[in-house]
Amino acid sequence: MRALIATFVVLVLIDGRAAAADPSKEFVEARTAFRSGEYQQAAILFASLLYPNNKLDNQQERVDAHLMLAVAKYEIGQHQSADEEFKEAVELDPQLRISTYGFSEKATEYFERRKRDYDEKAREIEEKFRKARELEQQRKAVNRIRIKENRNYFLNLVPFGVGQFQNGERKKAVFFATTQFVTGALSIGLYSYLTSRYPDGQVPNDEVDNARRLQIFQIGAGVTFLGLVGWGVVDAFRNYEDKLRPLTPEEKEQYLKELEREQRRTAFRLTPTLTPEGAGAALTWEF
Repeated sequence: MRALIATFVVLVLIDGRAAAADPSKEFVEARTAFRSGEYQQAAILFASLLYPNNKLDNQQERVDAHLMLAVAKYEIGQHQSADEEFKEAVELDPQLRISTYGFSEKATEYFERRKRDYDEKAREIEEKFRKARELEQQRKAVNRIRIKENRNYFLNLVPFGVGQFQNGERKKAVFFATTQFVTGALSIGLYSYLTSRYPDGQVPNDEVDNARRLQIFQIGAGVTFLGLVGWGVVDAFRNYEDKLRPLTPEEKEQYLKELEREQRRTAFRLTPTLTPEGAGAALTWEF
């Protein structure tokens, strides 16, 4: 009989501890104290459920616990702590409706005002991130822009690698410019030497062989020059095309500024709003 009684007592104690350890029951107890106006006791009970570790698995109970803890602290004059708890509740449920809880008129008005402040800050942050995302998208779009540079078709006829320079082929341009200059200068130089040495075209017998060799070099250099010019012209025409180039850093900044000015143009916007008294609409003027 004694063993049976002892077992019964142990079971009762275990059951009592289990009931006391049930967070949902503790939440109900805290809420009852809150509704009875025992705000100091309610604050202690809600705080024990939320700190140092959260004991509530139910999302709505967590929201209500933070909210009622905020109101309880407000009612006992701890406004800073009340704001912190209210912020936790709003972060858990951004659509929180204060007026549906039946708090005191002063508390409802206070936290409705705080909610509007938080909503405004949230909108400002969202707008900031939205603009940052738009700016990043615009920068990516600007980086993909290519400008078509119309080139002068007739520059391909100009010797000394001008057509190759226009086509962006620097090595070819240097090659044609150098070889054409050397061969052209050699031909003109030899021609000038021969005409100045033998102005009447009469060549002494002992200089005939040397003059003939120089004349052959002069003609060969001239033919080579003309061949290089023809090669360069054909090559320039074959590789001619309008160039597509990316924007310069200065052009990118100018383009982005133009986009920003376009976005800042004056505009009216009608935005639906919700207030404690009902629904309405707000007319905003953006400029």
